[in-house]
Amino acid sequence: MLQRICLAAAFIIGVFLMWAASQPAVGKIAAPHWHYAVHFAAFALLAAMSVLGMPRVPLLAVTASIVLFGFVHELYEIVGHAHGFELRDAVVDGIGAVAGAHAASWLRRWRRDGP
Repeated sequence: MLQRICLAAAFIIGVFLMWAASQPAVGKIAAPHWHYAVHFAAFALLAAMSVLGMPRVPLLAVTASIVLFGFVHELYEIVGHAHGFELRDAVVDGIGAVAGAHAASWLRRWRRDGP
């Protein structure tokens, strides 16, 4: 049951991120000094939910797909936010994806093996 909830959450987060990339006003919601933290947290959560929702998929495959999704998300923002490609945002998205995937992997191992 938890696996299905996590997979649904990953799907919803992914859809929300693509919607947010198409809305110019979304970039103004968070204060500028929170910009990178929001990117990191969103992609860490997406990756964690993906890892927990797809336990049979190799960690590297999930992580790589979320990192790639971060670059696609930033490319889509070119249209939605009417600005150039933000490489720093894409890198932060990728770092968040790696952190979230590894945290979820650790949590999954901890639940399986015990503390």
